[in-house]
Amino acid sequence: MELPALAVIALIIIMIFCFITEVIPVDTTALLVMTVLIATGLVTPLEGISGFANEATITILALFIIGAGLDNSGAINYLGKKLQRFFLNDEWLVIAMVMLLVGFLSAFMNNTAIVVVFMPILLRISRVTNLSSNRLLMTLSFAAMMGGATTVIGTSTNLLVSSLAVQSGIEQFDIFEFTGLGVLLFLGFFIFMLTIGRFLIPIRTPSTLSNEYRLKDFVTEFVVPVDSPLVGNTLRSLPFFNDPDVTVIEVIRKGKTLWLPRGNEIMQSNDTILIKGGVDDIVNIKSEKGLTFPKDFSQIDRDLESGELVLAEVMVLPNSKIVGRKMKRIAFNEIYNAVPLAVKKKGGIYSGKQANYRPEIGDTILLETQKSNLGFLNNHQDLGVLDEHTRQIFDHRKIIFSFLVVALVVLLAALNLVPILTSSLIGCMLMLLSKTVSLQKAYQFVEWKIIFLLAGLLPLGIAIHNTGLDHVVADAIYNLTEGWPVQLIISMLFLVTVLLTSVISNQATAILLVPVAISLASDMGMAPKPFLLTVLFAASTSFITPIGYQTNLLIYGAGNFKFMDFVKVGGILTLLIWLLASFLIPLFYF
Repeated sequence: MELPALAVIALIIIMIFCFITEVIPVDTTALLVMTVLIATGLVTPLEGISGFANEATITILALFIIGAGLDNSGAINYLGKKLQRFFLNDEWLVIAMVMLLVGFLSAFMNNTAIVVVFMPILLRISRVTNLSSNRLLMTLSFAAMMGGATTVIGTSTNLLVSSLAVQSGIEQFDIFEFTGLGVLLFLGFFIFMLTIGRFLIPIRTPSTLSNEYRLKDFVTEFVVPVDSPLVGNTLRSLPFFNDPDVTVIEVIRKGKTLWLPRGNEIMQSNDTILIKGGVDDIVNIKSEKGLTFPKDFSQIDRDLESGELVLAEVMVLPNSKIVGRKMKRIAFNEIYNAVPLAVKKKGGIYSGKQANYRPEIGDTILLETQKSNLGFLNNHQDLGVLDEHTRQIFDHRKIIFSFLVVALVVLLAALNLVPILTSSLIGCMLMLLSKTVSLQKAYQFVEWKIIFLLAGLLPLGIAIHNTGLDHVVADAIYNLTEGWPVQLIISMLFLVTVLLTSVISNQATAILLVPVAISLASDMGMAPKPFLLTVLFAASTSFITPIGYQTNLLIYGAGNFKFMDFVKVGGILTLLIWLLASFLIPLFYF
């Protein structure tokens, strides 16, 4: 093996390490890989920046904007709300309907957006029907993943594999080319979830928001006694007022609530003052002399939702500007007109210094805000409200138009009138020119992390090919598996892809393994498409961990899941899809 190939291997190892540890954000890692490849001469400068002009990158960008039009028109939300009336108390029927509806929509729309829209709908159904929210949410995420694997435009990974195939001189996948195979795999998933899978998902008893977020550890209140020296002094005189980790949320005076009072507010006798802080802060405040604290937290709970104030649970969305920023650097009051009380991250409630916490995608935050502000929060691109407090007004003309645009995009590509890239661009421009979505909102909706991930890592695939590394790996696999039945080789390739997708992104996995799959098919003297489909399906159906796919990350915190829930349920489902794919792909293509 020559030095350039060894250099690419070293770069891949470093990249995987960065992806797993997240010492550097994945999109930054991708751009770093691109820069190193260009600087070391492993690719030419034009090859290095080719990812930005790649067909898959532009098509995915156009589809994101089409998705923004659907989201802005309220089309998906409207459909979900209309179908709520058909949801009954029968768990298997609700789960079946969720799988069919979400699976169908995910075949043509961004599945992350579908999960974000359907989460509050399913959480409401769970409360009304007393069905397990855990079972509904995990079914939602898995159905979105499986549905996305049935068409070329279903996921960015599908489009990427198709584009990489074209770059290697292989005919592009038609939009419904592997739909038959995808539907059969979806059917296997459908039967599994109804008969076995849903019973493996643990049922966790729902609790009030204050108990779920352990607010008694982060919020307290005290009463200013009549004879207290605090009477007549300002809130700023309180020893903890200027602590960046402590916030005076409310002053309740004679039945009226003063929310987020200023430091110059003068305290009066019998004032009730609500305070938010870290666990240690609350302990220290309670040790202050001269302050009277209630023994029962239920009074504090009622005060948090009194009058115009309400508790709202929100989820950090994929494109949120608060991701990775310290909480103390986020002006929640000025931007969102809300106070963050507690944070639920992967694995449980964050109990450290909230001011220093950096929110991640899928984290949920409990806010106190005004009822009149819920509509604003619900329409914000940074946060998704997980409870339906507001009544959304739908523009039916925009809804119909947005569905027609999607139908046109699919029809043009399905009839081979224009390439998928062209039909996507036509749909994108129709959404923008009709003002179904503004360019500003489209910018906010696009998952730029995926765009930069693709643009940065696509040159890595070129480097793998330029250095002959794809042939080296393919030859090694061919020599190792010589004499094996093709079903076993397909099965092995699927397994390697699934395991790699579980620790790095599915797009990165596809970029690494597509060149190897093509070279392996060439060594075996077989058509490359079955091997490409193996990588495609495996990269899109890794259910083993919550970090393997973004929709799993979104439901992780909101559903109070544990990591092992995904290992248990997703592991068995991945095993089933692996066995089915190992049998069906050779059956369809050999």
